[in-house]
Amino acid sequence: MFIKDEALGIDGHYDKLPEWMLKRTFIICHPRRVALLMCRLLSHPVEYEGNIEDFEIELGHPFMAWEKLSPDPMYKLWNYVRDNIDPNPIVFDADDLQKDPEQMLRKYCEAVGIPYKEKFLKWEKSDESLKYFNGALDQLVWGRNVGIYDAAFLPSCFFPLQGLIPDTIPDNCTATRKSFETGTRPCMKQD
Repeated sequence: MFIKDEALGIDGHYDKLPEWMLKRTFIICHPRRVALLMCRLLSHPVEYEGNIEDFEIELGHPFMAWEKLSPDPMYKLWNYVRDNIDPNPIVFDADDLQKDPEQMLRKYCEAVGIPYKEKFLKWEKSDESLKYFNGALDQLVWGRNVGIYDAAFLPSCFFPLQGLIPDTIPDNCTATRKSFETGTRPCMKQD
């Protein structure tokens, strides 16, 4: 069984984490990719039409209380899990998964003790899983209607990694820099 959550959604509520015997996994992304994704996601409700790289995440979103969030929920959650639940959670980089899905999935399956299967690389296009989601249903419905989640739910395989990541990290995403530059390093890397 796989349980997916976002660090942002559980921030400050670690007492709600299941205590089952699970193998915790963190998929990290380069801060630049996180920033661009958040800009795209959060600019939709306000119908922002400018350059997406100029969208001010902290100021541009009408119902996100940025001041109440941790500076870096992923890093904070990783530290909590490592210190309180599992001293060796699995961490891998999403870029590595896109560069070589087969190799990374083989390594992941080995790390969690499940057999690797070729069918993990391809699947039927569907957004059927949305009906099993618990959480912000309004956001899921809105996201589905405007196509913001199409890249997640409608492919039938892993998309190849596109484009290089610029070296600079925009000012509006310094919070994610810490997790990428400090201890949250992939323990599973592409060969």
